[in-house]
Amino acid sequence: MKCQVFLASFVLVAVFELGYAGLTPEKLKEIKPLIDTCIKESKVEEETLGKLHNGHEIPSSQSGKCFIACMAEHMKLMKDGKFEPAMTMEFIDKMVQDKVKADEIKKAVDDCFKSVPDGDKCEMAASLATCMKEHHAELAGMN
Repeated sequence: MKCQVFLASFVLVAVFELGYAGLTPEKLKEIKPLIDTCIKESKVEEETLGKLHNGHEIPSSQSGKCFIACMAEHMKLMKDGKFEPAMTMEFIDKMVQDKVKADEIKKAVDDCFKSVPDGDKCEMAASLATCMKEHHAELAGMN
């Protein structure tokens, strides 16, 4: 189980693949329908999803970035194209059972929130995921 921060941030994020440290199989089962919905809505390519899941590669395609944004919106981590920090922190607490790890993740996500410029929601979601990967990869399980 590897990448709960990616999901929570956008993973987010968090993204958003299927095997994250700290997430129980029950929690993963809860988000599976969202993943399926966002695959359809974003029209993300299977190759992009494979790279995201297997290599934790942040998508460069618009559909891949929008897949991350879609997940964030459906998990109520974004609203009207803006991140919802309070909802994100609540989501992390709900999804990550180890409270010490949850606190570390919340700090990392908060740091990255501050670095994401306003703009297109798909670009914002990808920027947050990129920040987590570049600055908190080990914590995020993205290495």
